[in-house]
Formats: sequence, C-alpha cells, structure tokens
Amino acid sequence: MRFYAALSLLGVGIAQADVSVPSPDYDVKTDIAETCSACHGLRYLDLAQGYDTPQEWSHLIASMVTLSPARDEAVSRYLATNHPHKPSKAPILVPGSTNIVIDEWITPTLGQRTRDPIE
Repeated sequence: MRFYAALSLLGVGIAQADVSVPSPDYDVKTDIAETCSACHGLRYLDLAQGYDTPQEWSHLIASMVTLSPARDEAVSRYLATNHPHKPSKAPILVPGSTNIVIDEWITPTLGQRTRDPIE
C-alpha cells in the first residue's frame, strides 16, 4: 500500500514539474497573435526593422510582457526566423554633425510605451 501511495505522489510531482513548457500541440503563431494583438496590431511585425537573433527579440519582448522561459524561447526563435532584420527598414544616416538631447525614463507598467507629448 505504501508503494502505491509513494507512486501516486511521484506522479503528482511529475505532472506539476514544469507547467510552463508548451504542450506538443502548442502553436507559436496563435500565441503571438493572441499575446501581441492584445496591445498592438500584428502589422508592426512587418513594418518593424526586425532582429536576427532570438536574444534580440527576447530583449524587446521583455519590455512589453512577461512570458515563461519556454514561451519566450519559442516566440523569440519564431520571430527571429520569420521576421529577421530588414536592411531596407534601417534608419538613414545623414552626414554631418548635430546636437541632440535624449531624455530616457522607465515606464511604470510593463508594456506601456512612452510617447513624446508633441506626437
């Protein structure tokens, strides 16, 4: 009897081991569509400059939402593969010198974007 009790406890421990791992039928495209479109349109993926590595995408994602490590890895890998850096979207550098002032601040809530009041 003790054997079955120990075995059942082991089964519960295994079942609860890591709920953050996506299931085999996990669809990363659906996850991206649901998670990202909660705050902004998916058209930004096509309009953006993009990134070549999952680490770069992960850094950007972390400024917007908190994902489990497994979801972050899956989403970042998908975005790096399907939305890589687009040289045509890179900024155009203008020759010459100029003076600029940049004020930076941290937004109080994850996912919020700061905007210049003039915009």
